[in-house]
Amino acid sequence: MILRKMVKEQTICVFIIIALAEFASSLYLSHSSVTTDPGKSLAISCKDKGGQPVMWKGPKGSLSANTKPKIQDTSIGKLLIFSPTRIQDTGNYTCSVVNNKNDHSVFSLIVEDALQFKDTPEIQRGKEGDNATLRCEVNRPYKISWQLDEHEDEVDALIFRNTPEFQHDLKRNNATVRCEVNRLDKISCQLGEHEYDVGTKYIPIGDGLLIINVTRADNRIFVCEALKSSTGQVIDKKIHFVVEHKPVPITIPPDPETGEQPSLWEQDEVVYGFLGENVNLTCEVEAEPAPRFEWKSAKGQNKIGRYLNVGSHKSLLQLKMTKETPDKYQCTASNKYGKLKKFFDLQIGTRPVPPEWIELKTAGSDSLELVVNVPEPDEDTIANNMEPHWINIFYKVTDWQSEGSTEEWQQQEFNITLDTYTLTKLNSSTTYDIMAATRNVAGLSALSNITSFNTTAGVESSTVQSNTAATFSLAIIYINLLGILRLA
Repeated sequence: MILRKMVKEQTICVFIIIALAEFASSLYLSHSSVTTDPGKSLAISCKDKGGQPVMWKGPKGSLSANTKPKIQDTSIGKLLIFSPTRIQDTGNYTCSVVNNKNDHSVFSLIVEDALQFKDTPEIQRGKEGDNATLRCEVNRPYKISWQLDEHEDEVDALIFRNTPEFQHDLKRNNATVRCEVNRLDKISCQLGEHEYDVGTKYIPIGDGLLIINVTRADNRIFVCEALKSSTGQVIDKKIHFVVEHKPVPITIPPDPETGEQPSLWEQDEVVYGFLGENVNLTCEVEAEPAPRFEWKSAKGQNKIGRYLNVGSHKSLLQLKMTKETPDKYQCTASNKYGKLKKFFDLQIGTRPVPPEWIELKTAGSDSLELVVNVPEPDEDTIANNMEPHWINIFYKVTDWQSEGSTEEWQQQEFNITLDTYTLTKLNSSTTYDIMAATRNVAGLSALSNITSFNTTAGVESSTVQSNTAATFSLAIIYINLLGILRLA
């Protein structure tokens, strides 16, 4: 009785072990799941640990050496080969023991296009005063994120499309910034330090960023970021948003209350020129697109001098000063959104008197404190507003100490009301050639005679009593150089 009971219990234990063994898979898979892009090569190995033959079955049925994907027997197992991967290959693939279909393992494959932007130009435009949409699109967007970081690195493995880096619109319009990739799971749009503007000034929408009431302050670089959650791929694209507007003065800030720019300069710019010399009238504006410049005089002349364009937003009118040249001149800058005029009152100027002499008051290791004597202007000069207001000091390392190289003259300007004029950032233990000129509203005087002074070797400074006679003697030595360097 006892023996029979023991045998029964052992039999039950054996059946339990066998039943558990039937549910424990003997298969080995090299991968359980893969997410990849189209066009890749991929091989998945399946092998029975006990050496039993195995077979693969795909979403559409049995697979063989002649199907896509194909099957190949190797020493490491039966390979499921995708060459290349295709979007239609997405699905579950089952590897099972030939004689036991219940013993199987499943491999899951997802094939998706690489994350790409579409319809997102790199340059987008908007009109000042309008609303504009900065376009940023990808396939199947769930979320859009923007940043104003101009130093984000792009991930080469992912591709934007139709997301220009420069996008334009008009001031005062609403604008949409486009940013697009394909196969998007997630797009993020952040505005960095300007995040407080989100929802009022900047509104993320399905295919971009809506900018309310575009101003020239919106002329900046936006970054559209897209995330594909299935692979963790992240791509971003820089978009330069260009605000289109009429020409405005480049030197006059907008009204702090209204933000408006004046349509005209508030007054004429008075320009002086010396008889027999050239004078430049400068007209520079901000405008998008670039403006066209026109010049004319009050006498109605259109061809009145030499026109020079410096870049796309600056124009010069160069005139030779004669007794007939003084006049009112007008510059007009225009584009498709409007025009701006600037007026010049060109007058004959009188050259100021030059300094008489230069003395050294204190020498330091990196500085020279100078005294410059300037004659008092006469009554006519003061009445015509031609008295000097500034001192310009020119200096360079003396030729015999420059080790064979020719030093360029450097310049520092000071208000003439100062008692002394200090040149700074000099070399220690160095001899400098120095000359000076006065300047009034019309221009520079002739240059003074050249004199030379030394900086000290260390941090100490020394006060020097100038020898005027020696200074003038040295000036005679440099008389030929003075003629070359005399400034107009």
